[in-house]
Parts: sequence; C-alpha cells; structure tokens
Amino acid sequence: MSGSGAHGSHTRQVSVVVTVVFVIHLGQMTLNPIIAPLAREVGLSEWQIGVTISTAALMLVLTSAPWGRRSQTRGRKPVLVASMLIALTAMVLFVLVAHLGMSGVLTGTALFALFVLLRGALFGLAISAAVPTAQGYVADVTHDEQSRVSGMARIGSAQGLSMIGGSLIGGVLAGFGVMVSLTAVPVLVAAGLFLAAVVLRSEPRATPIEAPVPVRAADPRLWPFLVAGFGMFTALGFIQVITGFIAQDRFGLDASTTGVVTGGALPTASTALYSLWPPLPILTGGITMLAVFAFVLLHPVCAVFPDNRRCRRGDRGNERGPGQRERPSPGRHGPGAVFADPSLTYR
Repeated sequence: MSGSGAHGSHTRQVSVVVTVVFVIHLGQMTLNPIIAPLAREVGLSEWQIGVTISTAALMLVLTSAPWGRRSQTRGRKPVLVASMLIALTAMVLFVLVAHLGMSGVLTGTALFALFVLLRGALFGLAISAAVPTAQGYVADVTHDEQSRVSGMARIGSAQGLSMIGGSLIGGVLAGFGVMVSLTAVPVLVAAGLFLAAVVLRSEPRATPIEAPVPVRAADPRLWPFLVAGFGMFTALGFIQVITGFIAQDRFGLDASTTGVVTGGALPTASTALYSLWPPLPILTGGITMLAVFAFVLLHPVCAVFPDNRRCRRGDRGNERGPGQRERPSPGRHGPGAVFADPSLTYR
C-alpha cells in the first residue's frame, strides 16, 4: 500500500474509533436526564442514586489504567469489543431490573443492590476501557505528531459532544416515557459494539516498553491539572445528578416531563463559547468564574436579605405557590432528601 493510501486508511480507522467512543458515551449520557425520575418511579432515594453513580466513577478511576495496559498486550480491538460486550450486558440487565422495579416486582435493598452492581460497578468497569483503549489505538496508527494530537483531540471532542447529544436524546425520548429513553441506552451501546467488532480494523500489537518512565501524581507539571480536573468534574457530577430531582420537586413534574426538562437543561453545562485563549488562562479563568457564580448562587441569602420570607421560621416559611409540592425535609425523609430540597438555593 502506498504512503498516501496507508495514511488515508489510518485516518478512516481513527474516525471509526472516535465514533465508537462517541456512541458509547452517548449511551451513557442518555441516562442522565432520566436518572432522577427513574429513581422516583422505582422508589429509590437520592443518596442511593448518588452511591450508584459514585460506584461507576470509582470503577472508572480504578480500572482505566489496567484496561489501557491490557489493550497494549492483548490488542486494542479485542479489549474494546470485550468491554462493550460487558457494557451491553450490563445495560440490558439494567433495563430489565428498572422495568421490574417500576412494576413493583423488585423493591428495597435488592433493587438498590442491582442498581449499584449493574449501572454502577459493571457498566463503570466497561465504560472505563473506551477512552484509554481508543487513545492507544490512535497512538498505534498515527506516525507523526500532528495526526496523533489531532486524533487525541477528536476523542476529547467526541466525549464533549456526547454529553450534549445524550442529554438531548434522553430528554426527547423521555417525552414518550422513561422506559423508552432507558431502552435507547443498550441500543446505542449495541451500535458502538457493531462498529468496534465489524468496522474497526485490528492493528498489530504494540511492543510494551520494558521499563516505562514512572509518572507521579505529585509531579509539579501534572498535579495542578489533576486538582483542577477533579474539582470541575466533581461540580459537574453534582449538577448532572441533582438537576432532575430539583426540577421534579420544585415544579411538581411527572416522570416523563422531568426527563424532558432535565434533558433541555443539562446541555447548557456542556456548551461553551469558542475562545482563542491558551489553555492555562482558560483553566484558571473558568475555575474562578465557577467559584464566583457558585458563591453567588449558593451563599445563604438570609445573611444578606434577612426579611426574605424563606428566611422566616414557622408556617410562613413553608409557603408554596400553586402546584408546588411540599419540599422534603431531611429530618423526615432521610439524609438523601437534602439533595432534592430546592430551598438549598436560597439558604
């Protein structure tokens, strides 16, 4: 094969692996708008959903590096296909469990345990393989710095676009019912599996480096970005988990409408204006703006406006407008209810 032909083939394969990453994360993000109404439909508390999502995040932290090393020795495509088979199995079973939960067949501790096992541990284990394996594949098939950087950047862009697209798809489908939106997740994962198994071409296995240079998290070139990333994604995780609960409680919405509203709200957290600033000013400026807005939005209003009716004790402090539900009290409904209390935005 000529040099230009090989380059074109590698470019197409990079596009395929980027599409696989996009589709698998699209399926993951489609869950975000409906996770709150789904929890309410099956009778799970806010803290239980928090544990489920946190379990998936923990699996991502613990298994991403092992997946990457395994893909280097076993081959990128086999590892990617195997991980997507695990993801598909987990989501098919999760849809079944959710259906049984909505039907009242599964309840309580058993339902919670299956949510944590399937959506948390198993799906988190599978999804953690996508990015490191795709990055390794790009590194294997590209032979110059420009194409390698371009391929890595496209993987990051695919993740960002999936956050927007998944929220929109989940929100739109939720208008037809929570189960319709939920069923779309394994369908999307199956589409990604097809691309990985049939369209993606196997590449020769890379030769492992016998003594790789160790990289420490405390490296001064690295740790500021790790801390910044941890803070930003923690804040984003808060938004993605509690937005649906707040919308449903504040406006008294049913499950389908909550999914639609949340699906419209979440993409705003994933869009940004194009900027010509270099990375470091964007990072520091973004964190500063986030901190300022968070302080303005969450600072106790009572300290500034003590006459605000929400700051008064007694019955008048619990006044509600037409159609608003009684807000859950952490004392009566358990500690997880605090996450769904819309009055947090005022106190």
